[in-house]
Amino acid sequence: MNRIYRSSVAMLAVGATVLAVGIMPASAKSKSNPTLKNSLSIAAAQSGTTGAALAIGGSSFDQPLVAAAITQFNAAGANNSGWITTYGSKNSLCGRELALGYLGSSPATLSNSSGCPTIPTDGYGAIGFSDISLDNETVAAPLDSALYPSGKSAADYVQVPVTIGGIAIIFKIGFASDANAICQTNFTKNGLKLDGKTIGQIFKGTVTNWNAAAIAATNKSLQIKGAKGTTPYNCLAHLTTQTITLEDRTAGSGTTFMFSTYLQKVDATEFPNPLSTLPTVTGMVQSSSSALLSAAVGSTDGSIGYVESSYAIIANAATPGTLNVAVVKNASGKYVKCTTATIGAAAKKGLAVIGTNFAADQASHYALVNEPGKTSYPMVGVSWAIVRKAQTNEYQAKAIVQFLEFLTHTGTAYGQSNAAALSYVALPAALQALAETKLGTVTYPTGVGAATAFALTTAN
Repeated sequence: MNRIYRSSVAMLAVGATVLAVGIMPASAKSKSNPTLKNSLSIAAAQSGTTGAALAIGGSSFDQPLVAAAITQFNAAGANNSGWITTYGSKNSLCGRELALGYLGSSPATLSNSSGCPTIPTDGYGAIGFSDISLDNETVAAPLDSALYPSGKSAADYVQVPVTIGGIAIIFKIGFASDANAICQTNFTKNGLKLDGKTIGQIFKGTVTNWNAAAIAATNKSLQIKGAKGTTPYNCLAHLTTQTITLEDRTAGSGTTFMFSTYLQKVDATEFPNPLSTLPTVTGMVQSSSSALLSAAVGSTDGSIGYVESSYAIIANAATPGTLNVAVVKNASGKYVKCTTATIGAAAKKGLAVIGTNFAADQASHYALVNEPGKTSYPMVGVSWAIVRKAQTNEYQAKAIVQFLEFLTHTGTAYGQSNAAALSYVALPAALQALAETKLGTVTYPTGVGAATAFALTTAN
């Protein structure tokens, strides 16, 4: 048996609200997109609205930020009734299928399985979250190309940047009782240092032991020198377990796609292409979400995995020391911790080159990996929300746009205000503007739904 699977997925039940921002009927002439004020006004009434609650979910990379935003969004007014009722946190394939309305039976092991919301026909009334952009369909094929409804392509959908986050390498090791006390002191002070090639070897299954030479070579602080002429005390030889247990994600993971894009950058020979699932390694254990993978690492001595960095923060905030986070070597040869500051440094470098022209960035697949700079963390990426451009219901269309407007803007009243506390980087102004422009292209047919109950909130 090569892999073990964890399939249970926690669902996040949330309420909904509708905030007041603009959206144009399909028949209306194009106007300049409304600019949000610092505080959003809530629609005074929703009487006569029609349409089912939105289907929302997908990427577990995005879940902590989106969940916080939903709570904040729902608290913004008293007349919030059922537009967003659940966030199905599973993986990026779930998010893309949700938005595209993929209803096929193949690949049966990937589509609409446990944890993913029920997929609506052709993606109407859905917001799908994915760490793999639709523009990457040629890279991620066949994950995307087979999902479009008949006659549809990426041009029929709107995708907006949602957040910028880092991939943390998490692990759990402990020192045996015979280990020198200085081992734990040095480990606490310096952390475990890993370079990209060693990380790749670990997840390829060629480095299988915590005392391997490749790991020892980058952790000199755990080789304690004694008196002259004596053998150094190797702390890595005195762990509670020596065997490495690999914790991986099930197929369709955008976190894996980002992680493997980094592995490709540092070792293209071993990892020639980004993948949404890593190559099979004997004994590898798979989890269907970042939350489950984090829990698995936290409860398994000797294990190692990778998650969006907020999961490590959440776990360690609840129980300090639950998860160790590796210090990773960057493109400048410096070992850096995974923090909001180092993620932000990498994003700043990468976005300075890309700007908002993500379509021209196919070579890096929108992942900000191995960016230059002494303080840049090497595993960073942009995540996305995807919606059907031409919606069929006025009120669902407005609810989609209004929630995503809220989620993608900064300020105390907006979703990006939670970014730093959750170890994400808030979208810079240029990406917020890009999100707003993209959302301004969502349409609905004239005459669908009751009279407009959503006043525009604009800056005059």
